[in-house]
Amino acid sequence: MAAELDIPQQLELRLPADMPWDEVAALARRVAAVSRWVLGDLACMTESRWGEARLERLAAEADVGYSALRDYKAVAQAFPAGSADRSAHAWSVYRVLAAQPDRLELVSGAHDQGPGRGAGSGPPDFCRPGDTTL
Repeated sequence: MAAELDIPQQLELRLPADMPWDEVAALARRVAAVSRWVLGDLACMTESRWGEARLERLAAEADVGYSALRDYKAVAQAFPAGSADRSAHAWSVYRVLAAQPDRLELVSGAHDQGPGRGAGSGPPDFCRPGDTTL
């Protein structure tokens, strides 16, 4: 059964003509970050279900570079949905911290308050590092 996703076919933003530059730049950063997280999660699922070879096809379908998609996937695996607030920092912060063993504590600001802070109900199986099963 296919998942029901409420994603608009066309995105139309009605931006004010006098929108200040700092708001335009902030919106652009946010849209880019959301896009990276979604592509990373899709890459996790794709590799889990169909293998790494299918990632190249996903990159082509999404019109992103294969190395960029692998990067998005690595960050999504390091910070699975539900494990950390993915909107608390710029995406580049998560990318830099992805290889750190205490990355979840670092992004939650709880590194001195013990492990587990900021953890949600747990990541989907397809985004757990090294997991190749659903």
